[in-house]
Amino acid sequence: MPGWAAAFIAFVSADLIFGSSLFISLALATANIIGIAVGWYGFKRIRNTDLRLGEPSSVLSFFIICTAASAVCALAGSWTSNLLYGRDLSSSWIVWFTSELVNYVIVLPLFLTPQPRFFPQLIQQFSVVLDRPLRWWLPLFALLASVGLAWFDGGPGAIVFPMPALIWCALSYSVALTAYLICFVALGKLSLAGSQILPFPDLSDFLDANSSIRLGVALFGLVTLVVASLNASKNDKLTQLERVANLDYLTGVLGRSAFLKQGRTQLELCQQSGTSVSVIMLDIDYFKKVNDQYGHAAGDAVLLSFASEMSKQLRTSDAFGRLGGEEFAIIMCGLTASELMAVAERLRCCVERLEITVGDGLSIKVTTSVGLSHSVKANGIKLGELMTEADKALYVAKSGGRNRVAYMPSLPVQPASSQA
Repeated sequence: MPGWAAAFIAFVSADLIFGSSLFISLALATANIIGIAVGWYGFKRIRNTDLRLGEPSSVLSFFIICTAASAVCALAGSWTSNLLYGRDLSSSWIVWFTSELVNYVIVLPLFLTPQPRFFPQLIQQFSVVLDRPLRWWLPLFALLASVGLAWFDGGPGAIVFPMPALIWCALSYSVALTAYLICFVALGKLSLAGSQILPFPDLSDFLDANSSIRLGVALFGLVTLVVASLNASKNDKLTQLERVANLDYLTGVLGRSAFLKQGRTQLELCQQSGTSVSVIMLDIDYFKKVNDQYGHAAGDAVLLSFASEMSKQLRTSDAFGRLGGEEFAIIMCGLTASELMAVAERLRCCVERLEITVGDGLSIKVTTSVGLSHSVKANGIKLGELMTEADKALYVAKSGGRNRVAYMPSLPVQPASSQA
């Protein structure tokens, strides 16, 4: 209730500042609040995904709610205009409806969609934005050029000049950033219309002309939002498919094939920089007993907790994946042999301290065996060789009593010319 009261007072104050009488200000503010109430009621009853304009169908819901709110607001506003100024109800309704609709369409998406990352970057470090590739800037440059062309041309067709560039922006940027660009272009169009730079010779009534322009601006804004939402939805689906293809379905870490792919990339980076490369193989001790004694749900809980704890201990540059069952692997660059041993021991201790809740509050503990392989220089070393040596070390750790770290001697460094 305080929010509604504050909004009503703000509407009244704005009208008073611009010279309206108190009675007129109260009447107009009432009409605006009625429209907002209808929109608020509608937006409270749609999904969060639709509220954020996350799907193409979300824009349809958004448009229906905005249309309903504009229509109800126009009913109250046109009655007020008729009572105060003697204006025709039908023409007043059209003016009110188109005004409210374009306001809702160009302003509300700025608040409904998540704030674009572009603006925090621009504020925090302008150089980060300038470092973006040229292809990122091209749609924005095209939009600015089309707006300028519309300004200089000034003909009836100028209102649609920015449309192709705006669609390009919708296909290139997020829904949130596109919403800001729609607002920018819409305000520009309305300013051109208000200054009568865009002539409409067939329309003798200036109010009718502006109502037509406002409706057109609102509709092209909606079309652009549909394109942006469609593109965002497509990108989300591709991200989900990539996640399913690359990540282990249970633990969320890299799956075997994705780990091997990223591992080869990691090895190439080590070779280019001339640094060391290391592989850590981890196996959860007596994992089959966990499944047999507590059930597979408990086994899943152990895998999840294990993967989560390992992820917390690693650098973002490290590749971490599940090779299958209870076996995991890590690829790290730039460590000395002693540093690698310290990392492995820390990981082992972290697992030993874990208390994993399974079933009805039952807490169990597990340990891990760790095998290491290391090469001082990555030149000439293959990923398969590193993993084979680490697997041998893992066997040594398990044979030696488990819950321990085993280290294989450094692999010999081959000349760079022998790389395969």
